[in-house]
Amino acid sequence: THLLITTAGFAIIAVGLSVALFGRKQTEYAIRDTRRELEVSKYFEYQAEERFRYLFDSTTNSVYCYHFEPPMPIDLPVAEQVQRSYDAVLQDCNVVFARELEADDPSEVIGRRLGDLDSSKDAAAHETYCKTFIEGDYRLDGYDFEYKGPAGERRLLHINRVGIVRSGLLHRMWAVETNNTALL
Repeated sequence: THLLITTAGFAIIAVGLSVALFGRKQTEYAIRDTRRELEVSKYFEYQAEERFRYLFDSTTNSVYCYHFEPPMPIDLPVAEQVQRSYDAVLQDCNVVFARELEADDPSEVIGRRLGDLDSSKDAAAHETYCKTFIEGDYRLDGYDFEYKGPAGERRLLHINRVGIVRSGLLHRMWAVETNNTALL
């Protein structure tokens, strides 16, 4: 009987080890497959970013992104959101936008606050622009933004802008602008 119990015990242990080894192999296969899928995903992400950067840098329009740090709650009163818009920081832009800001390269302007731009010096026009953006669910399509520059000259921009909102917070604002000042 002692031998029978020992044999049965070994059989149970052998089955347990087999199940454990099988489970381990399955886990190893799953990890390998997940790593392969991650590599493929990174490749496609890289390809998408390359296409985006090409469009971003080759357009004749100004393209830029401002971000809020910390992100701005969208349940704040509109007036407070307009005021906080001045603190948004330029995260990325193309050469066209940099030149609109009288810089030769985007690196010279990235990190500047929206409140440092000439368009924000015309408080009434800036407030109307921001309120329209906020009340339009953080989206503007074909907005004509006319304002007075620092020397009092009239300027006109045609803007498309979208806010990136997640979990009730405005994180970033992407925009494409066409400078139509020559049409005034």
